[in-house]
Amino acid sequence: MRLSFFKKKKKEVKFNIYETSNTETSYKYTIKDVQNRNIDAIICRNFIDKEKCNTITNRLFSGEKFKNDNKEIIFTEPQSIVAEDLDSLITDNYRSFVTTFKEVYKVDLINKISSLLSKLNNNKKPKQLVMNKSDLISSGGFRVMFPTIPSLFLHCGNQFNKVFPTNYNFLSTQVEVYNHLSYFVVLKEPDEGGRLIIYDISWKEAQESIFRTSTIITLEGKKFNLDKKRSRIKNLKLDLKIGDLLIFSGGEIWHKVEDVKGKKERVTFGGFLGFGNLSETEDDLYVWT
Repeated sequence: MRLSFFKKKKKEVKFNIYETSNTETSYKYTIKDVQNRNIDAIICRNFIDKEKCNTITNRLFSGEKFKNDNKEIIFTEPQSIVAEDLDSLITDNYRSFVTTFKEVYKVDLINKISSLLSKLNNNKKPKQLVMNKSDLISSGGFRVMFPTIPSLFLHCGNQFNKVFPTNYNFLSTQVEVYNHLSYFVVLKEPDEGGRLIIYDISWKEAQESIFRTSTIITLEGKKFNLDKKRSRIKNLKLDLKIGDLLIFSGGEIWHKVEDVKGKKERVTFGGFLGFGNLSETEDDLYVWT
């Protein structure tokens, strides 16, 4: 099913979101369609059942790392190559995280995600990025957002190229990092909030934001508060439920996550997607966290 959201006067399609399910044997759209912006996102409803999501989160919360972690910031496991000092990364952690995931969390989530990504990429299995010649970067990771702290601020994935140039210079040796995609599975919903908000403005129009605000600066130097009630830049709040998987143009589309409210955390598992940047790898899908 294709969902279309229209601007006033219906001049053009605002967001094109393809909804499907994990039981489909063939898919109308592929990850390349998201990459090329033929569509903006793919939602796979009920990708994993609620009972398995609960199993994963219960085991995550009972782990020593989570118990001892600082609850004043977003919890991540394992470290993300996007935001960490490359020299400090312990690549053994990536290997053990992936190889022991099913044993630790009792659900084969990583291979299940890989299988779906393969189906959405003309049956070509996604690849992990390589670090230090042989170590593989994890294909995904946990993100836990707490009710007591601000959630994910307004950003656009292409900003990472400027904020973390060393990391992205490294990534760009294997994958096209500009206009990369984001993906995640919802493992636990909060009582309130926690929805992903996507805005009807792209990297081509604005490449800067004011830190920790909802204000962007366009290429013409104009400032827009995207959360202002009468903002001319519209948005869509995505209602994703436990077990749903989303793939969207996170590199190009400005987005953020609503603050989490209530007593329950927002838990997701996800990462980033991109295609190889060489002629011989341009159809190879890479996945990383």
